[in-house]
Amino acid sequence: MYPEFFEIPFTHLTLKSYGLMMVIGFMAAIFLIRRLSRNITLDTQLIANAALYSLIGGVVGARLLYVVHYFDQFRGRLFSVFAIWQGGLEFLGGVILAIAVIIFYLRRHKLPIRRYFDILAVGLMLGLAFGRIG
Repeated sequence: MYPEFFEIPFTHLTLKSYGLMMVIGFMAAIFLIRRLSRNITLDTQLIANAALYSLIGGVVGARLLYVVHYFDQFRGRLFSVFAIWQGGLEFLGGVILAIAVIIFYLRRHKLPIRRYFDILAVGLMLGLAFGRIG
């Protein structure tokens, strides 16, 4: 695995392979869950919104759990908690908060949680596969 995919010319910024694969995985998952939800007459826009909110919640949860586990690194440098481009995400924290966000979203819209979770679980596995490559 190459941690840095390539450097953007004239900027000295590098594109991290994990971030790139996470974005590709999310896009592939969105495509798949929209296609599957269309086949079983679920609202494709609502399911795409739930996936987007779960991505945001997942990244926040993954970072929060990392900060909790490695709090000594952030002592005295509290603003470095927000520097996710420097690495430091934990999968379990992301899954826990993403699931909580999805449940909140589906309950708020009075949607059947089990039916939507059946579709979203397939997207999660596809996204996880791409994330593991990165």
